[in-house]
Amino acid sequence: MKHTLVNGRWRWTPDDSGSGGGGGLFASYARCSDHATANGGTIMTATIGFPGYDVWWKRNLDDIDFDPDSIVTLGSDRFTLDAGTYWLVARAPLMRCAYGAIRIYNYTDDSVAIMGESTITDYSTYDSMAHPEAKGRITITGSKAFQIETITSYSQGIDYAQGIYDDDFDDGGIDYQIHASVDIFKEA
Repeated sequence: MKHTLVNGRWRWTPDDSGSGGGGGLFASYARCSDHATANGGTIMTATIGFPGYDVWWKRNLDDIDFDPDSIVTLGSDRFTLDAGTYWLVARAPLMRCAYGAIRIYNYTDDSVAIMGESTITDYSTYDSMAHPEAKGRITITGSKAFQIETITSYSQGIDYAQGIYDDDFDDGGIDYQIHASVDIFKEA
C-alpha cells in the first residue's frame, strides 16, 4: 500500500507491484443516521398512524453524520446518491418483534436494492433486541433515492419496536442515540 493524493485527499491505495494489499479503492464515504431522542425515533412515539407489522416500513434518517465530499443528500428519511458504484451498509434495531428483517429500498425505481439479514427476538422479554444489517454493492446510472426499511411479524410495544431510548446512563453530553444508519462508500 502507498499513500497517494486522490481528488485532493490523501488515501491509502494499492501499490503498482500487484503484490499484497488487496485491491479496490473507495473514493469517498458518508454516513446518515436517525438521531433519536425518544423511543423508536421521531415517528414511533405515538400509536396513531403506526403502519403495523407484516408490512415494510421506512425508518427515520434525519442527519448526515459525515460526508466530506458531498456524495449524499438527505430528505424525507431518504438518502439520494448520484450515478456511480457504491458499497452500502444499513443497520436498524428491532426490539420485541419476533421475526424481522431489513432492506435498502430504491424509492426512485420502486424496487429492492439490497435485501438484508433476517432476525428473531423474543417478544415477551423487555431486553430482547436484534441489530440486522443490509449490505451490498450497487451501481446506478443516475440519481436515485433510497430508504432503509424493516418488517416485523409482531410488535409487543410499538413505541420502541424501532429502538429504545435509554436515558439511564451518562452519555457524555450527547442528547441522542442512533436508531438507524447507513454507511455509504463510493468506489473510484
